[in-house]
Amino acid sequence: MPRLCQLRYFVAVAEEGQMTAAAQKLQLPQPALSQAIARLEGQLGVDPLRRNHLGVTLTPAGGVILTKERAAIGASDDAALAACSLAHAGRGVLRFGFVGIPPSEKGPGLFARFHASHAGSAIAFRELGFPSCSTAAWPLDVDIALCFSPTVSAA
Repeated sequence: MPRLCQLRYFVAVAEEGQMTAAAQKLQLPQPALSQAIARLEGQLGVDPLRRNHLGVTLTPAGGVILTKERAAIGASDDAALAACSLAHAGRGVLRFGFVGIPPSEKGPGLFARFHASHAGSAIAFRELGFPSCSTAAWPLDVDIALCFSPTVSAA
């Protein structure tokens, strides 16, 4: 059975279309990546990649495998995030991310009610910058994030 790192390697190669570019993205030596992909191909029993002078392309089987591997990686990442959140919850700390004005200023009643119903729990606030990449990766260090819409000023 392929290991998760092999799946990540395959996804990187498929997305980059070249072993060299994928190796740079993964910060691996290119020969090590090529060997890992060859081992994965042997374990799978099919050729997911077609090599040519420009790089690699997916075979029909490779397209199916890529979809499944992305789902497996996503499930693994979700499980790791859930475990991290549960570890923080077990310590009685809710990591609360926000954009813009601190939520304790915009919604003080919300936090008063939280403290009243969760005695002994704490909230750790963390300001989040505006996302410049995928919003899925944006709030990784928090359990919950809140973004108030900007207040429209009277003209």
